[in-house]
Amino acid sequence: MLKKIGVFLMLLSIILAIILILDKNSELEFVDSARILIGLSDKDSSQCNACSIDGKYFLNGCKHCEQDGIFMMTHTSQGNPYSTGWGNNEGLYIGDENCSGQKNFKNTKAVSGDTYGVKIEREGIEFQTTLYTDQTFSEIFEDVSVTMCSEPTDLRFFRISTEDGNPAGDGGRILGYIDDIKLWEGNELIFDESFDSCMNKTCENKWFLNNPDMIYIDPINKNLFFDSQVTGTNDNIHHDLGKTISDESWTLRFILHIEEFDEYPKYVGFIPLDKISRVIVFWIPIFVLPIISVFLLKNIQNKKTKSLLISNVSLIIIIILMTILKNIDL
Repeated sequence: MLKKIGVFLMLLSIILAIILILDKNSELEFVDSARILIGLSDKDSSQCNACSIDGKYFLNGCKHCEQDGIFMMTHTSQGNPYSTGWGNNEGLYIGDENCSGQKNFKNTKAVSGDTYGVKIEREGIEFQTTLYTDQTFSEIFEDVSVTMCSEPTDLRFFRISTEDGNPAGDGGRILGYIDDIKLWEGNELIFDESFDSCMNKTCENKWFLNNPDMIYIDPINKNLFFDSQVTGTNDNIHHDLGKTISDESWTLRFILHIEEFDEYPKYVGFIPLDKISRVIVFWIPIFVLPIISVFLLKNIQNKKTKSLLISNVSLIIIIILMTILKNIDL
């Protein structure tokens, strides 16, 4: 009798594990999240052939294309953090071969209705990104300081990017605008854009648009509009500053407003259960039932029970690995 109960519990755990794996596999189809990146790069948004359709990095977005840059960003997954980052012959915020380039703000999460003044100040290998609660840049909300392992150089393009080439799906949404962009090289103001004189989506060809339906100059509201979604394209916009700026000292300032922020769906598999229900229905039985089975079958040794146990452990390992990969921003 104990053998039958033990085998039944083991089989039930295996069945639940298989269902959960299939559900998580359907989840992974939409692994990318909506995002927005704003900053300076040595590459414009049309130079990365590896990010063109069928290119090496198309599905992962141009964040993986080799370039130098310093950016701030947010995205709809992993708690919606604001973060800042850099890259040197790597990706937009990949850092270099020696260290990672991304650093999150500890206390600031993106939500609908956010309006921040953003300032990025660079001095050599160090830069600081500051969020202000007012548009006059007087009330500091939070700042993050970064010491880079190497120096991004030849920065020439102001770029805004949604960085997504994955198949269209529900990865959340970030809709908003950017305004009042200013860039100082040392103490000299070299770029000042309020969009007041812009009469069309390119502001009379001052801005290069990759997808004019999703990110463009709004000539009515006089700002730079963006609608970041998982659309299956790499949506970018950039402005050529006309020269490379100093690697030693510069300050970038702009207003960021998020009108609508839809978080990445917590669960997009075929099982319509919330997190707590999933733990109760799947996770607890998958881990607990094999333990009970082992206790019931401890004095029964045969190939069948050993095979069931090995299968169960293997499925549990697969589920754990899939969960870990699901929470890594690739």
